[in-house]
Amino acid sequence: MSDYNQGTNFDVLTVDGGVPVYMWNHGVTFEEAAVKQLANLAKIPFIYKHVAAMPDCHWGMGSTVGSVFASDGAVIPASVGVDIGCGMMAMKTVMSKLRPECSNHTGTPLPNDTALYLIRDAVFRRRTLIHGRLHNGVGQHCAMGCFWTDNPDAIVNSSLVDEVAAVNDSVPVTATAQERWKKVNSWLRFKLASLANGKAKGLR
Repeated sequence: MSDYNQGTNFDVLTVDGGVPVYMWNHGVTFEEAAVKQLANLAKIPFIYKHVAAMPDCHWGMGSTVGSVFASDGAVIPASVGVDIGCGMMAMKTVMSKLRPECSNHTGTPLPNDTALYLIRDAVFRRRTLIHGRLHNGVGQHCAMGCFWTDNPDAIVNSSLVDEVAAVNDSVPVTATAQERWKKVNSWLRFKLASLANGKAKGLR
């Protein structure tokens, strides 16, 4: 059903047909019922990337108490049942599928049109764009990486992050950084012109 691999600060439970479970269990013992429950949780299709189990992990009514996971395409109001009194809160965060290295924030994101203007300005100041990630460690960025280099504290809707990243990465990795820049710069100009035309029509 599953295999253990020992990590530096945690053990990894590899589950057949499921995501891995990272278990911070060094110095503590997880009960067998909790481990089975974690393995079952890891097989649920909407669990995103992995399940984490904290040192206080134990069997729960629903999913394991002390388990942490993200879901993709599903909202679970109370995955752990009535045996604990936790409150639940739904919050909008930035979680990008195409740029998973983006930090998650719970603040108020910029309006999309404002963000697009800032993205355009940041991209325009460069003449190259990289493929597939925010930064390459040597001063080059994708379109969103340019934006966050210039606006490090800004929060952007995840849908816009992925839309811009999709255009950025639509230029093949074999293309030059300048060719990618031209494509993205052209698309940003078109996108902003479309927004401006839409607003103008709404004022008529």
